[in-house]
Amino acid sequence: WILFESKILPNFFLLSSPLQSAHYMSIPVLLNSWLWLFIEIEFVHVLLWLVVCYWYFRLPPARDAFALGWNGLYIGHRGVKDVPGVPENTISAMKAAMKGGATGLECDLGLSKDGVMVVFHDGTIDRLMEGTGKMSQMTAEELKKLKFQDDSAVPGESIPTMEEMVDLLRTQCQTKMLWDVKFTLTGNAELANSICDTFAKPENEFLYNSTCVMSFTPYLLWKIRKRDPRIVTILLSALHPVTDLCKMNNMGGGIILPWITLLLDFVINWVATSRYVVWMIGASLMGPSLYNATDAYLSHAFKTLKTGVYIYISDDTPDVSTVRKAQIRRHFPLTSICQDSF
Repeated sequence: WILFESKILPNFFLLSSPLQSAHYMSIPVLLNSWLWLFIEIEFVHVLLWLVVCYWYFRLPPARDAFALGWNGLYIGHRGVKDVPGVPENTISAMKAAMKGGATGLECDLGLSKDGVMVVFHDGTIDRLMEGTGKMSQMTAEELKKLKFQDDSAVPGESIPTMEEMVDLLRTQCQTKMLWDVKFTLTGNAELANSICDTFAKPENEFLYNSTCVMSFTPYLLWKIRKRDPRIVTILLSALHPVTDLCKMNNMGGGIILPWITLLLDFVINWVATSRYVVWMIGASLMGPSLYNATDAYLSHAFKTLKTGVYIYISDDTPDVSTVRKAQIRRHFPLTSICQDSF
């Protein structure tokens, strides 16, 4: 207020000074003048915060996905999925995908209780392993001792760690690999540091050109590139992210909640595809689901955002998947597409 009244800062809106005008102003006019003075000061505050945020959040430009070869790939979803004798997200699954003709691999990363990055998709072990419980509540050693429910699995097959997957990529599967870091409300900093530490090892220099980190969490990707801007990232997006999350947590009842979730779905999808967010986190590729990857979305990504596109699949029916994939391949040949089997 002193800066404004002493004219050290200019009066941006050329409004009357309350003190200079107080002797002839009526009370309503005086209050109105004070209101405008408050708006002026807050306007300057907003400008200062924008400058601070730009300085703090700005990252080096995203690496060129096309120059690195992240285009036109057929990605093995969790290696292979729903194949008897070959559990998903295992070393055997990755080898089976490569043998079947995959030109890239995808696996899911989660954090164990003792802070070790392990390759596992679900939040619980119930679907794939013998036993029950949350994966994040078990140590890496405990997870290693678990047996797969599939009796025909390779003897001795276990849940691999991220380090084992890196060794596989270095020695036997010299190809592109995507790391899908699972959504979490906490532990993003620990996840980011663990991933960056892996990339930073001298023997893992090859990962910068062959591995891409992807997530639904923009903050996690920003955290990773803030520490190491050489890492290539993919910003994933879903058609109904909040609605799906509510269904997973049995929060679908009521009349008001569905309207709120639909509104949040719209906002999140708009934010996830905005030029500012892509620029802020430095995403090299966009990652829509198959149902979300409309022609308009793909054109926006390639032409406006200047990014590559990786399309993931969830529970799509085979006939719809096959038809839509063929259409995308025909009209957008640079798109990389995920699939369950080869």
